[in-house]
Amino acid sequence: MPPPHSPLSLQGPQAAASLSTVPSWPPWSSVCLPTWPSSGPHPELGRRLYLHLPQQQQEEVEQLLGVSGDLDKGWQGLAGRLGYQTEAVETMAQGQAPACALLRDWAVQGGSGATLRVLEDALAAMGREDVVRVLGLPPEGYSVV
Repeated sequence: MPPPHSPLSLQGPQAAASLSTVPSWPPWSSVCLPTWPSSGPHPELGRRLYLHLPQQQQEEVEQLLGVSGDLDKGWQGLAGRLGYQTEAVETMAQGQAPACALLRDWAVQGGSGATLRVLEDALAAMGREDVVRVLGLPPEGYSVV
């Protein structure tokens, strides 16, 4: 769930006012930017962060979530499971890469709590084992370019 100070946790007029002052980084831009370099995955699997995945792997996850015909099994359903309010989901839907915006915002706002384990649990509860499999692929299977 986004922290209380996150623009995505606000509702109604607060959200509209806050969104006008949010810098245009990935969740609010029309395209998703590459992730920031990291020191690599945390050795403990349950503590590995989404942002530590290779960019190609993140893009595959985002693509799978973006093409679901069932809204409850796509990025919108994931947003609900991650604690996002309807207004925030509607705002993300207006962008060109809403699945990317969701996951990047969640990863940044969630900080050390935005682990692969949390994401895998939410996806498994949605019946998205295909996406869980992509998350579980070893980083060696992807080249970091």
